[in-house]
Amino acid sequence: MAPVMVNCIRRSNALLGYNSAFAYGDCMLRDPSLLQWIRDKWQATTTAAAILAPSLFLRFMPAPGEGPTREFMDSGWLVLHSRAVMKDKVSQKETTLHAKYTFHEDVSYLATAKFLVEAGRLLLATAHFSW
Repeated sequence: MAPVMVNCIRRSNALLGYNSAFAYGDCMLRDPSLLQWIRDKWQATTTAAAILAPSLFLRFMPAPGEGPTREFMDSGWLVLHSRAVMKDKVSQKETTLHAKYTFHEDVSYLATAKFLVEAGRLLLATAHFSW
């Protein structure tokens, strides 16, 4: 999903013209174990197989409405590190910003509504309305 989001952010910058020197990247830090590598390959293979031959491999995919248990979601977490460099147009002074966001729940289910509300709040706070 990361490549899709990177392209979405870059496309938004290009269309809305935020900054001509804008650069954005995304990465995920994972456990480098052999078991994690096997899990990643299994997930990618079954997803591709379900798309290419759904009648054969659909039994390996979750059914619609099927999701993780509440215990599993409560045990999820995410630590997000971000860095930005801002450059003042007049003084040419650069300011580096660092932020760390920590989520103590499963971000794919429980925190999605929180993300949407926060994004909407930020958009409203920074929007310039011309009625």
